[in-house]
Amino acid sequence: MRNAGSSQIGQLYLLTVDRSGVPVGKPAVIPSDRRDLSGIEWSADGRSLICAALGGLVRIPVGGGAAQPLPFQDATDPSLPRRGHRLVYARSVEETAVFRVPGPGFSGATAKLIASRRFNGALKYSPDGRRIVFMSDRTGVDELWLTDGEGQNARQLTSFGRATLGSPRWSPDGRFRVQSQRRLGDLEDFALGHCGGASDS
Repeated sequence: MRNAGSSQIGQLYLLTVDRSGVPVGKPAVIPSDRRDLSGIEWSADGRSLICAALGGLVRIPVGGGAAQPLPFQDATDPSLPRRGHRLVYARSVEETAVFRVPGPGFSGATAKLIASRRFNGALKYSPDGRRIVFMSDRTGVDELWLTDGEGQNARQLTSFGRATLGSPRWSPDGRFRVQSQRRLGDLEDFALGHCGGASDS
């Protein structure tokens, strides 16, 4: 696999080698609709590849084609024996919480603001302080979410799916923008309005 400077942006290749491991010919691209691949393992029958991707494991035909999601959420580093019907993998979940602390000259206790059993980060208060936009993978992939100024009433704003998102940023009029990378080398810029409706800019 080759990547484009990101662990989440990669392309699969197939290279034939002889018995001594010397390459024969040039690498051939394995076409796929996924560019978020990391760990790679051959299936027992040699007809497909089991790969780790954002959200879990997928199966990709050696000849190329659409990736088939497998029922192993958050799995990485797959390994299969050449015989038998077993699969081992690693699973780790990043659980983060966001806290608010009083600023200089203000009193009060540190309070938990946003929490879930998944990653939460890249938070930005709106200019008027009444809303917070943040990134979370609580659906299995990174998406943008919005809460009120107290971290309550969270709702999902985007449904990019398998995208590498940049940190959102607010504009003075209360709107915000986010960059999304869904294909190798393509960087998209979206403007999201007050209700979270995304449109290409």
